[in-house]
Amino acid sequence: KIAVLHQPPGTGKMLMAEAVTEHLERPLYIVGFPELLTVPSQLESELSEILNLATIWGATVLFDGGDV
Repeated sequence: KIAVLHQPPGTGKMLMAEAVTEHLERPLYIVGFPELLTVPSQLESELSEILNLATIWGATVLFDGGDV
């Protein structure tokens, strides 16, 4: 399942993600978009690794800073 939270900074997006994952009793894996996009040629392999780890851990992935 996918949820997109798009609001101005300081409106509680991170808190919402933390509350939902705590309620679901799942770990929250936070990925910063700025760090992810430092080497564009490696984006696909990095995303694949992130999603594989999230699957193994049963984690929810939060891509933070997607407005850059």
